[in-house]
Amino acid sequence: MQKSILFTISSLGLGHATRTLSVIKSFLKDYKVYVLSAGKALSMLKDELSEYEVTFYKYQDYPALERGFGILFHYYLIMDSIYAMYIMAKAHIFIKKLIKKEKINVIISDGRYGMSNKKIPSFLLTHQVEYKLPYKVFYLKIGSNVLNRIYFSGFDKLLIPDYKDKDYNLTGALSHSSWLRGLKYRYVGILSSYKKTIAQQDIDYLFIISGFLHEQKETFVSKLFEQGKELEGRKVFILGDPSSNYHKIDKKNNLEIYSVASKELKNELFSRAKYIISRCGYSTIMDLVEMDRQALLIPTLNQSEQEYLAKYYEERDYFSVFHDQFNFDIKKLLKNRNKVKPFIAPHKTETSIKKIHEEVNKMMKEKNGEIIIAKKSSS
Repeated sequence: MQKSILFTISSLGLGHATRTLSVIKSFLKDYKVYVLSAGKALSMLKDELSEYEVTFYKYQDYPALERGFGILFHYYLIMDSIYAMYIMAKAHIFIKKLIKKEKINVIISDGRYGMSNKKIPSFLLTHQVEYKLPYKVFYLKIGSNVLNRIYFSGFDKLLIPDYKDKDYNLTGALSHSSWLRGLKYRYVGILSSYKKTIAQQDIDYLFIISGFLHEQKETFVSKLFEQGKELEGRKVFILGDPSSNYHKIDKKNNLEIYSVASKELKNELFSRAKYIISRCGYSTIMDLVEMDRQALLIPTLNQSEQEYLAKYYEERDYFSVFHDQFNFDIKKLLKNRNKVKPFIAPHKTETSIKKIHEEVNKMMKEKNGEIIIAKKSSS
């Protein structure tokens, strides 16, 4: 009887879906695959996996936990946190029924904390073991980390997409944290759906605009366009707007715009680009490392994880960073890019996936008594 695996993917941004895509594909040969997500993430996964026999489920996600300004920030954070716990409790019940219905053997959850089950091997893929909340909500820090710990305990093991060695640590205290004590976990390394290819590097600057921008996006993008026009060389923009589909070329300013780009097109543009200007979501960071690309990173306002990572990379000279998305001078910031030292990864996605298969095979054997030979890792 064929084994079955369920992937439950957070829909808060596309990063969870893009980084898990390569893992999903690696299980297609030996497992019947089920994928649960929502919104744009689910649509993207359906498109990318359309040629395979995959069963999809739509299930609502909890809200983004950092939005609004001033007093509204505190109000939304508290109310959204309560609602998120309610959603996760409902999800736990739903998953129990789904496991029985589809005879699921394994769960790998990326960012869906309530979707575990003690009767079958359950893994949580996460790099955010510890929250780095803004100082203005310091009063919630301990409580949020305690809740994190409670949800983690529902899984058999955490799979952390980072390197164990402190000299190659990409997430800082987010995943190299004392909150891991007493939990089973393994650092597996970066995960990216991109593949490095040999290509002529004929794009001087590739701008990738995505993430939780919402109300600031129009002003921010307009300013990037204006400053991008002043840069010498060829510039390409990917706006990350799936609601429209257009491709424009501005010959006068040597500038090209894609409203949205498929994974294949993004992979091609990444390979052709000499330099990237992008948000600093962690999935994007892993893509940059996979593709051996340097970048100027822009942390999204009110996204404390991105703000923390931006500062962390700046201190280590991994990437160039600018912190103010309302007042910036790209030309001035790019003058210092030669000071940044390239990050040399100890291994990349292919080896990381082997490590995940090892963990799944071992847990299947422990829980089900099945004789499964774990694939050897190359690291």
